[in-house]
Amino acid sequence: MIKLRIKFGRFIAVFCLPLIFWSLSTIAARPKQSEDALLEWSKLPPIPGEEGFSGMFGGVSVEKLIVAGGTNFNNKRGSSEGGHKKWSDLIYILDEPGSQWQLAAKRLPRALAYGVSVSFEDGIIFAGGSDGVSHYSDVFMLRWVENRLEFQSLPSLPKPCAFMSGSVLGSTLYIAGGRESPHAVEALHSFWSLDLSKPSGQLSWQELMPWPGPARMLAISAVQDNSFFLFSGMEIEVGEDSLGQKLTPYLNDAYRYEPFKGGIGKAWKRVADLPRSAVAAASPAMALGQSHIAVFGGSDSSQLRTDLTQIPKVQGNIHLYHTITDTWSRRGLMPVGTAGVTLPAVAWNDGEVYMGAVGGPSKGSPDVYFVKRKASQSNFGFINWIVLSGYLVAMLGIGFYFSKREQSINDFFLAGRRIPWWAAGLSIFGTQLSALTFMAIPAMAYATDWSALLKSFGILFVAPFVIYFYLPFFRQLNVTTAYEYLEKRFNVIVRLYGMLKFLITQLLRVGVLLYLPAVALSAVTGMDPYLCVIVISIFCTAYTVMGGMEAVVWSDVIQVLVLALGSMLCLFLILFEVGGIGEIIRLGTKYEKFRTFNWSFDPTAFSVWVLIVGPFFQNLGGYTTEQTVVQRYLSTKTEKDAARGIWTNALISIPTILIFYPLGTGLFAFYRKNPERLMPDRNDAILPYFIVNELPPGLAGLLIAGIFAAVMSSMDSSMNSVSASLVNDFFHRFNKRKVSEKASLRLARCLTVSIGVIGCGAGLLLLTFDIRLIIFQLIAFLGLIAGGLTGVFILGIFTQRANSIGVLCGAGAGFVGPFLVKNYTDLNIFLYAPIGVLSCVTIGYIVSILTPFANKDVEGLSIQTLNRAG
Repeated sequence: MIKLRIKFGRFIAVFCLPLIFWSLSTIAARPKQSEDALLEWSKLPPIPGEEGFSGMFGGVSVEKLIVAGGTNFNNKRGSSEGGHKKWSDLIYILDEPGSQWQLAAKRLPRALAYGVSVSFEDGIIFAGGSDGVSHYSDVFMLRWVENRLEFQSLPSLPKPCAFMSGSVLGSTLYIAGGRESPHAVEALHSFWSLDLSKPSGQLSWQELMPWPGPARMLAISAVQDNSFFLFSGMEIEVGEDSLGQKLTPYLNDAYRYEPFKGGIGKAWKRVADLPRSAVAAASPAMALGQSHIAVFGGSDSSQLRTDLTQIPKVQGNIHLYHTITDTWSRRGLMPVGTAGVTLPAVAWNDGEVYMGAVGGPSKGSPDVYFVKRKASQSNFGFINWIVLSGYLVAMLGIGFYFSKREQSINDFFLAGRRIPWWAAGLSIFGTQLSALTFMAIPAMAYATDWSALLKSFGILFVAPFVIYFYLPFFRQLNVTTAYEYLEKRFNVIVRLYGMLKFLITQLLRVGVLLYLPAVALSAVTGMDPYLCVIVISIFCTAYTVMGGMEAVVWSDVIQVLVLALGSMLCLFLILFEVGGIGEIIRLGTKYEKFRTFNWSFDPTAFSVWVLIVGPFFQNLGGYTTEQTVVQRYLSTKTEKDAARGIWTNALISIPTILIFYPLGTGLFAFYRKNPERLMPDRNDAILPYFIVNELPPGLAGLLIAGIFAAVMSSMDSSMNSVSASLVNDFFHRFNKRKVSEKASLRLARCLTVSIGVIGCGAGLLLLTFDIRLIIFQLIAFLGLIAGGLTGVFILGIFTQRANSIGVLCGAGAGFVGPFLVKNYTDLNIFLYAPIGVLSCVTIGYIVSILTPFANKDVEGLSIQTLNRAG
């Protein structure tokens, strides 16, 4: 033990300390990011007419860009030059970016401008507006149907309104502020909603509590991060200047509305003020990534006369608001000639279309601009690619090294029972850790808080339960798969049920485990996500086929060490950059990032009891019914070594999890203090993004390689275990002919390749979907299907009355129960697993009592008879 401590101390002194000092010096010398343009601007065909229009309506129907209404001054710059404001009822249609605008045969019901227009499903909703004489409350939907325009009336606004702002969040249209009439001396302090998911006969506007700030018009709306945002705007007539003319101040305050939080007055909160006011800027503002909003255009004059034709100082600055850190950062300028006010914004073809005024409402423009996010530029670099490539080749080397020892099925699936207990424990941890944990938990703590922390402690409660009750069955029965026990206890049908459930779960799990890292890593390395999935699948399949379970276990050990040391290094470097742990605690406390314990009894919330009960049953299923874990119990020399491995996994899990959550809060603090360093992207990719952009070359490559390895660690375990289950639970069970060890080994390797191909296909398929928080999707899915098999094992081990008919009925109930709960209640997703287990056990036991088959000999197969059998 003393020698081990001396060696560990030398390792710290020789390797870790120089690495930390080198990293600190590299970060200190790293230049701050410049205000590089994030957006790519291009021109679309101009709207017909020299003057163009301001205050237009716009939207998309059946992929066609449709704009309508607006005003202009007949080539004059406003009333000061003798211009007469003209209001339009014309409708123009653009089929695709390369085509020309077509004037529609139909017109708007009246000349109209300065209302709200939003695209929804296959139509465009027009709300309110003005014709210069009156403001209107009319609301209607415009659709392109069979080569013609159709109008559909919708419920009118509660009041006539123009110059308001509005956006659709989910299926609800929200409209804020505005002006009730051309002569109104006050802006509206109103906030209305229309739930568009209801049948047409039940649609009605709801008047909601408005934002806790001044009334306003010409504000900016935006939708991002499941919230509605309201930025800037202006009041009306709050004083007079020295000449007696009335003034209206510009506003730069900002507010966030979170409808899903509920509670009267609790959904609104004030957020960080804009760096400048942006009255009449492009609205709705452009959402970038999963948590950024781009605001550009508008006026930032400190005062404004009530004549809307005299708006001065139109700005072209682009500012980004980050919804997580509540910060603003300047990100360059709009191209010359594009800055304007009262610009309608329309999402189209993976970008935004802006048209109308340049310089203010007093001068329209026929120009139409298309803006989209620039393709991200990778900072990964040559050195990091070399390190990543070397790491992947090393994994192949591990497979090649152990391939010489894989001479039998026992070697390939159980490593000849040669695995040390500590390596088995690390391998179990590596299998359960996965890239999901390494990336998703810091991302969750960064984006939200620590409310899911208690979930991570579930293994501490499960470990003694598994060691005392389950482990003896798997070891004493001398099985290769967990599902062999089910046939011994019940019959072959129950065994096949367990095997099929495991196969389906693992194949889909592999797809999920490939999907998230592929998306995240492609964002920071520049590698195509589809190519990323394919590369991981090829390398992982290759070394698993060559080296079997030994290659799987020892690659897991390396991966765990790399990720653990890497996460600690990232946290240490963040502490250095933000000013120490005290600053992280200050910011985390201020923004409620440490919120952990919710003592309510609400079953829909992440309350304490939910996070104890739910994860207990999830972990119980994972550590007792999944072949990927049970296989580790069987690969050690003795039952005592297997128990040590389980405790090693449990004890390592706690300090590691206690690193991941502070790491997420540290990332929040880092980007709170350095918002200009954060580029719009996926929240799930925040840790890889930090690694690539803030860590020195080489070290960043090693940690990204560790994430690749984390994916492969989970994937290789699934491939080897699924192959083991197919060979033992299906092929050997139903094949009547005697098969040689070499033939079985060849079959196992062929099945491993096939499983790798299927898993790769599942990952590629998932890439075609937009899954925002995939870790919660996975938890919900596993909760739906995992409870039944967990309940079957409980019935077999802890009761003697359970029979095959009963447990199969219970398994069905274990799926139906959570399914009904998911679709007809709002219960927390962590409760799906316990509901599934309890449904299975209850129904299974009752049916077993009601179907008294001839009692099967359960000697040594239940907890009551295990000791007598031993």
